[in-house]
Amino acid sequence: MIEFPPVEMPADLSGEKNGRLGPCHLQSVWFEGVGHLSLHPLAARAWNAMAVVCFAETKAQLSTTGTYRTFDQQQQLFLDRYTPSYLPVRNVLTSQRIYDGKRWYLRRGMAPAAVPGTSNHGWALANDIALCKSIYDPLAKAWVKKIIAITADAKAWQWVQDNAMSFGFGWEGARPGMPGWEPWHIRYWAGDRVPQRVKDVEAYLAAAKP
Repeated sequence: MIEFPPVEMPADLSGEKNGRLGPCHLQSVWFEGVGHLSLHPLAARAWNAMAVVCFAETKAQLSTTGTYRTFDQQQQLFLDRYTPSYLPVRNVLTSQRIYDGKRWYLRRGMAPAAVPGTSNHGWALANDIALCKSIYDPLAKAWVKKIIAITADAKAWQWVQDNAMSFGFGWEGARPGMPGWEPWHIRYWAGDRVPQRVKDVEAYLAAAKP
């Protein structure tokens, strides 16, 4: 079920600057088909637990197309997607931002982005969720791992909608069916309250170790 709860910030982020987090606020997470990327430690715990259960119940390997973004990365993404002037053939009016004292307009065909320094990616709480699938490449004559959209697999996407909240993840922005809706963009909202389901998965895995 799609939910949009407000984000509760982990206490250790108080006084920190968005997109300028140090190593104490970041934890390396392994994403299938992508490699190591960073999330806030609490978001990392929740993500690892959710990925384990999703695979156990659906055989789908959850992955990502983006996690923590530095301020510079946020700024570059913003400048790639928005322009400070509006042209009907180039821009849409459904996503406008005020940045650097000017109004900016989203380029057609682009996904919306937050103003640099305000994104939940900059707090290492957001994850652009995707799937990693093994697909046969006839040219290479081998199976290769590819990242595909979370919505490309109906079973996995339904599982995420039904279960993400119980692991501390929800959605933000436009609602389903509205302009700017981003089904892939989830963020950890639970703050310092580690969801019980995360604790249960961690306890199970700890007990299963030889």
